[in-house]
Amino acid sequence: MINATGDILVEASASPIPGVQPTYEILDVEGTANTITVNGHGLVTGDTVEYDAGSGGAVIPGLNWPDPADSAVNSQYSVINVVNAGVTDPNTLYFGSVFNAADIDPDTEIIEFAGGHNFLSGDAVRYYPGPDETVDSFGLTEGNLYYVLVIDGSHIKLVSTFDKAVNPQNYLKNFQPDDVAGNSITISGHGFVNGTAVTYEAPDARTFVSRQVDVNSNSLNPDGSPIADSNADNIRFFDDDGNALAHGFAEGEHVVYDVKNANGGTGLAIGGLVDGQTYRVHVVNSSTIQLKRNDAITEEVQF
Repeated sequence: MINATGDILVEASASPIPGVQPTYEILDVEGTANTITVNGHGLVTGDTVEYDAGSGGAVIPGLNWPDPADSAVNSQYSVINVVNAGVTDPNTLYFGSVFNAADIDPDTEIIEFAGGHNFLSGDAVRYYPGPDETVDSFGLTEGNLYYVLVIDGSHIKLVSTFDKAVNPQNYLKNFQPDDVAGNSITISGHGFVNGTAVTYEAPDARTFVSRQVDVNSNSLNPDGSPIADSNADNIRFFDDDGNALAHGFAEGEHVVYDVKNANGGTGLAIGGLVDGQTYRVHVVNSSTIQLKRNDAITEEVQF
């Protein structure tokens, strides 16, 4: 370590960059090639730009302005260079994002981008493979129009229609454990055909701790904690603020009891329940359930 006294004077100067600088004005739009012309843009693939249609300007079809999520800011897009015969065009570019085929999850067909994608759900895109790359096995066709379904800032899925991208919940096909028999799932009016690709999404598990077992199903202590009731034989669900939480189970629904300790390891099962055992739900109210071993047992389960 060096101790020094006195003052240090730091000076800096800024000089204009020599030559003619780009205005970043969009001079032309080529709808067939999906390129825009910005003379001498100096941008490289992966750069992020803001799109501003200007006061009274017409918004280019397919682009958003301002940002639909916040009208106070401009929409952002990632840039892709236009390369012809190995030479980068200095005046034209694409808006879009680049990904590697290796970054597609083979189970969910979710695409991951290393540096974020800047897409919004509903954005229309066309797929073009990079050199020596193809993702035919995932059902994408070169030049085809797809719509972006945003998962998060670095993950998307590509779907076939705008409505599927902005209203994905309307295309989920729900079924209960009782609808499964062997290798078959019964869903009324499913609309599938042989070969249709689907992704199975299991519901999030409902978690609880031992303090939520054997409690009053309607009331709480003055401090908001559950009231113990050793004869209740139930499980009551709460949110992080201690409010009663709707469990979402239906009468008779199958559930699997899985025990974990605070560190995620094997925990100690509640008396009367067996880790890994399948039970049927008896609904007490919207936040409280009991568990039955099977259909033959009709009385309350003791645990």
